[in-house]
Amino acid sequence: QFDFVTCRHALQIFNKPELILKELHRICKPGGRIYVTNEKISHCLGEPRGESIQWTYEELSKLFAHFDMDLEFGPKSRKFMVEAGFDDIRMESFMVTNLDGDPQDFADVVKSWEELFAGGMSQQRGDSPEFVEKFRRGFQDHIFAALHPKGYAGWPVWVASGRKPG
Repeated sequence: QFDFVTCRHALQIFNKPELILKELHRICKPGGRIYVTNEKISHCLGEPRGESIQWTYEELSKLFAHFDMDLEFGPKSRKFMVEAGFDDIRMESFMVTNLDGDPQDFADVVKSWEELFAGGMSQQRGDSPEFVEKFRRGFQDHIFAALHPKGYAGWPVWVASGRKPG
């Protein structure tokens, strides 16, 4: 058993997060802590071109839901941790932004999302070429916002931790 266990952005991509938390509870020593991170992807933002960015990330959440994943999981972490038997649960959220380091690094992450989500998952779901084009444009607009000299771009992350009683 471990004094602490981490789980980064995993609860949101598996369709039974309660089973993952149950396993984390099992492998954690009594008195030990687990730490989890997840997102609420529909809260991604950027300016300029905020409306396109907002639409894209709302659609991204729906896309993942189609595949039984929940990119809105971040704020739900507490509920699931309580149900898994953890106590002393602490939660925080923060915005990862283009201003936290090299804006190109931020843009590169979003570009990889465009390829995976619009280039792969959206097409696998059977979305129309018009939808995929609009979906791609939102990711490109997020990149534009991140690299714009007066722009701002971000995505939210929720961090939660809980203690295994005992």
